[in-house]
Amino acid sequence: MNIWSVGLAVERYDGTAAVERARSFVLSGSAPRERVGHHWIDLARAYQLHGDRDRSLATLQRAREISPQQTRYHPQVRETVVTLAEADRRRSDSLTRFARWAGITL
Repeated sequence: MNIWSVGLAVERYDGTAAVERARSFVLSGSAPRERVGHHWIDLARAYQLHGDRDRSLATLQRAREISPQQTRYHPQVRETVVTLAEADRRRSDSLTRFARWAGITL
């Protein structure tokens, strides 16, 4: 249920609430990889909405480690990466590499 509460806050564009909710629990080792990967994708969006671009990208990298195919093709990942790139005049090398890996043109 905790995973869903983070996603629900992201759906409401409330990054701060999502980040706070994520701090209050630990993911179960028995959760399916797809669900855990989606959680990290949601949390990356939450950090982006919260204004923490560095943690957003780091969290996308975590999603990639857990569920690479899901992360590469998920529309929310694309939206988050493009938003991160638009917010920074000078894109970091790590953001550029991640976007290239995901097939996102910046």
